[in-house]
Amino acid sequence: MISVAIDTSCMTGGVAILDGTRLVAEYMLSVKRTHSERLMSSLATAMADAKLAPCDIGLISCAVGPGSFTGIRIGVASAKAMAMALGVRIAPVTGLEALCYGLPEGDVAYAMIDAKHGFSYAAKYLCTGGMPGLLEGPSVLSAEEIGLAIAEGGVKCHVRGDGALANIEALKALTCGLMIVPSGEDATIRPSKVGMCGLAKMEEGGLVDAAGLSPYYIKRSEAEVKCGGKC
Repeated sequence: MISVAIDTSCMTGGVAILDGTRLVAEYMLSVKRTHSERLMSSLATAMADAKLAPCDIGLISCAVGPGSFTGIRIGVASAKAMAMALGVRIAPVTGLEALCYGLPEGDVAYAMIDAKHGFSYAAKYLCTGGMPGLLEGPSVLSAEEIGLAIAEGGVKCHVRGDGALANIEALKALTCGLMIVPSGEDATIRPSKVGMCGLAKMEEGGLVDAAGLSPYYIKRSEAEVKCGGKC
């Protein structure tokens, strides 16, 4: 089965095409253009390069958040439109899940998506070699809270995501050598990992139709906070 994965939840976004679990194509961009300008053109290019037609798509996996409020809405709206046009279902995936997909079985990891001002959208997972198992969260946590939690846990812990890199020095100072330091690649949500999580969700019966797909924000936007929930 051909599946398409979409991620527009952070500045680095992109698309992936999978044939079963085999990665066919993956396009990622980190440029100062909105996702609305580049998403569908990237998907069209990937489909053309793979010599596939829209009617070949059997599943859409979509990163529903947390992250950029505008970016998430673009991805969710695009996934809904495609699902309705093609008559297929959608696998909703959080970027936090995708960040920890495929880590060694038995390891523990914190996924951290930068929420600015020293905070991250964060969740703690037990790694399985595939789809991670949620232990705590998701919630909005400071780097200090995550660092102290890792130190108190007493076991080696992966940290993944742009929130980890943005707060790396604070985490190093607090984790007593228990943090497995991420590489630059570990900071990025890969559309291919969104796609692999989507396939796992399908196996678990976690698909939704277009009407059932919703953004996953965790917290209110700054605009909503400033207007007191009246906007």
